[in-house]
Amino acid sequence: MNRNDWIWIAIRIFGIYLLVLAVCALPDVINSGFNLWMFSRLHLGDVFASTQPEHLGFQIKKSYLQLTLTGLVSSAVKVIFFALAGWWMLRRGNLLFKLISRQGPPATATDTEPLPPA
Repeated sequence: MNRNDWIWIAIRIFGIYLLVLAVCALPDVINSGFNLWMFSRLHLGDVFASTQPEHLGFQIKKSYLQLTLTGLVSSAVKVIFFALAGWWMLRRGNLLFKLISRQGPPATATDTEPLPPA
């Protein structure tokens, strides 16, 4: 196998690795979505209808809602990014292959001559 074959193999393996990362991030999306759904069924009306926003329960519920939404968004972005990047490397990695396998300019006679002693 030559250098170009090894480059293609490396691109494909990295694409598979990114798809595995996307699959591993799916439980976080499901968990955050379920937590948000349960919170909305149980407490969401209380958070926005509270007449005492300085109340400790209000602050705790609001913080939990923010954490859940942040977790859901970050997990979903990870899944989308890893899945798209992995799919691109598996199916359309030609540009990346060309960038990596590009050879430099040919060596000239002055490039191969040793430097004079100092």
